Amino acid sequence: GVVTGLRVDHPDGLYNPTAYFRNLQEECFIQLCLAKLGTAEEESQEAAETIRNLYRKEMLENPVSPLKQPFYIVGEKILMEGEAMPAYWPIYGATGYVFMNAVNGVFIDKAKARSMTRTYHRFTRQNQPFSDLLRETKKLIMRSSMASEINVLGHQLNRISENDRYYRDFTLNNLTEAIVEVIAFFPIYRTYIDARGVADRDRRYLNAVVNKAKRHSLEISPPIFDFLRDVLLLRYPEKPDAVIREQCFNFTLKFQQLTGPVMAKGMEDTAFYIYNRFLSLNEVGGNPERYGILPETFHALNQEKTEKWPYTLLATSTHDSKRSEDVRARINVLSEVPDLWHEHLMRWSRKNRRWKTTIDGEPAPDRNTEYLLYQTLAGVWPLEPQDE
Repeated sequence: GVVTGLRVDHPDGLYNPTAYFRNLQEECFIQLCLAKLGTAEEESQEAAETIRNLYRKEMLENPVSPLKQPFYIVGEKILMEGEAMPAYWPIYGATGYVFMNAVNGVFIDKAKARSMTRTYHRFTRQNQPFSDLLRETKKLIMRSSMASEINVLGHQLNRISENDRYYRDFTLNNLTEAIVEVIAFFPIYRTYIDARGVADRDRRYLNAVVNKAKRHSLEISPPIFDFLRDVLLLRYPEKPDAVIREQCFNFTLKFQQLTGPVMAKGMEDTAFYIYNRFLSLNEVGGNPERYGILPETFHALNQEKTEKWPYTLLATSTHDSKRSEDVRARINVLSEVPDLWHEHLMRWSRKNRRWKTTIDGEPAPDRNTEYLLYQTLAGVWPLEPQDE
């Protein structure tokens, strides 16, 4: 009776998030029943098993039973643009990132986006699209801090290929590189293929991302990408036995478990500190290229949430937010005064030039980092007059 709800952080990092949420709700139901019954400790194990069997029977016979979600649980699911929460998860919604970014977007002046973008490009001399940068940073993560996980996947896929006469000549290096390329192009944190099979949503994402990787990675033979896609979609090699099926299934679930942390480290921890056009947009669950939203779009998002996830959690900040609401709100004001921002930016840059140092023949901080610092200072500078 003390704990009334649970917030599950980063379920995308689990081997099987759907099964985890189902198991969690089942255990919560059992504990709620035992508490209601006032079961003695020595009888609780037997009673728990009886309740478990009845609960599973109910879930099997009635998948939409109200007992499916006996306890208030929300999952920290980070949704990319156009992505929907898995409707079959037995939870009450997410933890508020979509709402947080939508609220923030309302306070950004979309009409002056071009002027702000032009100032950033001219000052930093950087105009790389965020999507291209994200692919690079994800590859950086996969080849450095997560290289061992990628190597494990490569060896798993290599063992699977050796069971098929059409694919056994693929090299370990090429198979591993194909995995890297596909994950680099992944537009979402992960898919959710499991024992239930392959949902249409996941099939669409995987087909699209493999085709894109195939077009851009000319040094890797196209059949390697086709083989990887077939394994991920559980299209087993010819005449698969139980061992091969298990290998393919395990590879798919481990692949899905890895794409989330690669996205988090590549985007939230790396690309968000390189693409500095407008820092208020560089938030978990946000898109730095989506420069503000219209009020009517905000209302439409709220309406959709009310209809599909009426008990979801709303938030304007979380433990993973890069900047507080106040800092984001003050940075947002810059979007309304791009000419004033440009004027002060150039003035500060001239004044501070003499304070730069030289590292490896280059001035430090570089202009892109300098741009980040000025926005941050605008967001945190005290409002009251300063003494010396």
